[in-house]
Amino acid sequence: MKRVYFIRHGQSFYNAAALKGYDPMIPDAELTDLGKRQATELSQQVESLPDIDLIVCSPLSRAIQTTFIAFDKRIAFTPLIILPDIRERVTGCDDLGSTPSELTNKFPSVSFDHLQNIWWYTNGPPEETDPNASKERFIAKPFQEPHDMFLSRVEDFRLWMAKRKERCVVVVGHCDFICQVVGFDLKNCQLVCTLFDPETKQFTVQNKSSL
Repeated sequence: MKRVYFIRHGQSFYNAAALKGYDPMIPDAELTDLGKRQATELSQQVESLPDIDLIVCSPLSRAIQTTFIAFDKRIAFTPLIILPDIRERVTGCDDLGSTPSELTNKFPSVSFDHLQNIWWYTNGPPEETDPNASKERFIAKPFQEPHDMFLSRVEDFRLWMAKRKERCVVVVGHCDFICQVVGFDLKNCQLVCTLFDPETKQFTVQNKSSL
């Protein structure tokens, strides 16, 4: 069995606007000041976690920011993998990502070389090469990632996790994706501990906490 901790990112500018009932149409929305404070508070909580073999993070900026703030004291000596399969399901403009070069400019210490230039769902043709096209398309007429495509990514993540050798893993991701895995919504910067069985590829919740 593996111990896997799931963490939802801190409050983003999209989350703050959604409380008022609208999408601010900010692609790859970053953390608000409140979101950064939530991640700082989370850092005090994760200090008590046992030795972590691996941190797995979504390529969306709000998740990467949360990771670097919350694991400030561990990030230098804990392996970090950016895994596009755990990105959020596209339902808002904030779920449309940044290119590897844009992410490298934001987070120069992280490797994004393995990412495709357009790694998020675009609702466009497979041969599309303009990363801004999906954002213009969404602003003109919002769309969602098909549910079956989203579920396929969740299954791919389970298979990926089953092949990993690490025994204690932290996954920093998003509300819809984590809910699909653990069965309930997490608040911003909430942490939930699970046990993962590589044979059944199932996660069993052990405990959850909120800030």
